Amino acid sequence: MTTMKTSSRRAQASGKFAGKCLALLKKEAGARNLRTANGDLTSLVLLAIIARGSSVVASRKVLDKIKDVFVDWNELRVTRAGQIAFYLTDIRDARQKARTMTDVLGNIFEGTHDLCLHFLEGASAEEARDCLRGLGGLTDEMVTEVILASHSFFHMSADTDVARVARRLAIIGKNTTPGGFERDIVEFLGEERAYQMTFLLKALAESVCHMRAPLCDECALSASCQSARAGE
Repeated sequence: MTTMKTSSRRAQASGKFAGKCLALLKKEAGARNLRTANGDLTSLVLLAIIARGSSVVASRKVLDKIKDVFVDWNELRVTRAGQIAFYLTDIRDARQKARTMTDVLGNIFEGTHDLCLHFLEGASAEEARDCLRGLGGLTDEMVTEVILASHSFFHMSADTDVARVARRLAIIGKNTTPGGFERDIVEFLGEERAYQMTFLLKALAESVCHMRAPLCDECALSASCQSARAGE
C-alpha cells in the first residue's frame, strides 16, 4: 500500500511539473488556446491571423461575422482586402491582416484548390507545420497556435529527441523510451495536452536542447531543468 501511495504521489508530482513545463513552452511560443465553433481547419488558420496581437475572444466574433457575410472561403479569397478590413472591427492592423488572409487563401488555392485544407487532415503535426509555413504570410507564432489547436486534425509521435529532452527535464525516468514517454505524458496531461507537449518538446530539441552543447541560456525551461542546473 505504501509503495502504491508513493508511486501515485510521484505520478502526481510529475504531472504537475509537466503541466508547468507545457505552460512555459506555450508562453515562450506566444501560443494561446485557439478554438472555433465548428472545428474547421481553415477557420483556425484565419483566426490565428486575426488574433495575432488582438483578443482571441474579439477575433472569434469577427471571424463569425465574416462567415455570416461571405458564402465560402473562395468568395473571401477574391474579395479586396479593404472590404474585408471593414469587418475586422476593433482589430489591430485590420487592413494588413485582411491582406494576409487573402494572400494565404490565394496560396492554398493555387497549390491545391482545397480551401478547406482537407488534404492536411491526418498529417503529422510536423508535416502540417512545414506546409503552413510554406503558404507565406503566416508567422511562426501563428503556425504554432494552429498546430497546438489541431489535435483533432494532426498527430504527433514522440521520437528519441523528445524522450531525450523529457529525460533531461526529469519529466520521465532516465531509461524511459519514446513509447514510454507517450504512455506517461497522456496519463499526466490527457491526450490533447500530451500532443501539444510532444510537439513543443520536439521543437525545443531542434532549437536549443541539442544532444551535445545544449543552449540552456536560451531555453524557456532552464530554471526548471535539473540538467541545466547541473551543467550537463
